[in-house]
Amino acid sequence: MDSCAVSDYKSKLAVTDIIVSSKHLSAEMDAGEGKFVLGVQNMLNPNTFGDELISLINKRLSIQ
Repeated sequence: MDSCAVSDYKSKLAVTDIIVSSKHLSAEMDAGEGKFVLGVQNMLNPNTFGDELISLINKRLSIQ
């Protein structure tokens, strides 16, 4: 897990499988093939997006 400014996310794509971002920024991001962007309303409350994140992790694992 790592964090970065939205302007730097492309430099991290080679080593990133899932990007978790605020909803208003996620629409501007393109993670590439086999990778995912999850836009969340409140990043500080995993109860609001935890199930969706687990689902993306499982999808990512099935691609490998």
